Amino acid sequence: MTKLTFEMYKNRTERKAPQALFLLMAVGVIIFSLSLVGMAQELAATLTGTVTDASGAVVANANVTVHSDETGVDVRQVPTSSTGSFNITNLPAGRYTVTVKNSGFQTFIAKGVILNVAEKHTSTSNWSLERWLRPSK
Repeated sequence: MTKLTFEMYKNRTERKAPQALFLLMAVGVIIFSLSLVGMAQELAATLTGTVTDASGAVVANANVTVHSDETGVDVRQVPTSSTGSFNITNLPAGRYTVTVKNSGFQTFIAKGVILNVAEKHTSTSNWSLERWLRPSK
């Protein structure tokens, strides 16, 4: 009788093993799918643009500063590339003042730049710097 009981237990266990494996795989697929959905959500904004002078020529190595109007803190500071472009990522949603400076140019200030969650904000007009007028010696 002991042998018969053991055989019954063994048969039940063997039948449950594929069910347990299937359940484990299903839970794994669900967890993996949910993690992909979470990674796809973007909670920050991106600000891009190109800095040019009054003639339309690009301005390389200009300093672009993003200042949060809500917190009063400079959030990010980046130089423009050799093509005058800048790309500032991972900015929290909010209202910003963007300042562009470069030696030999007047400072450009864009106030009230609003960035929303997951927004990729590209300036519709170039960030144009006016050249300073320097007196001749």
